[in-house]
Amino acid sequence: MTAPGENPFSINFIASRRNKGEPSTTTERPDIVVSFDLDADLAKWRRKSYVSLGFSDVVGKAGEMGFSSQLEEQAARVGAQAVLFCIWPAKLRAVKRLPTGEIDLEAIAEDQPSSFSPRSYGVTRAYFLARSSERKS
Repeated sequence: MTAPGENPFSINFIASRRNKGEPSTTTERPDIVVSFDLDADLAKWRRKSYVSLGFSDVVGKAGEMGFSSQLEEQAARVGAQAVLFCIWPAKLRAVKRLPTGEIDLEAIAEDQPSSFSPRSYGVTRAYFLARSSERKS
């Protein structure tokens, strides 16, 4: 969890090896897309010549998850034209960060809450994507 005013998607960003983290030169708003199957949706975007610049794993309360402006801010910071994200209901005790900094999604899946309410917690994984033709080598 982050302090008020901090962008959790920036703090928890894990850059892919190919990404140099160049800020965006475009003023276009990125496409923000909710995904119910990140692997399949990432494959679709890759076929459209997009590459992953990196991702963020964020824990937050379900009732406080209005974060599209934070996704847009991080997308601009890393030069992304699209953001794919998925939210998993989670018990806080199941949230564990791996040595790489990412959240262990298998641990979340093994110990899911019985219901999801505004007082519940969730884990959001967001992938930041850019058109490969627009990335510098």
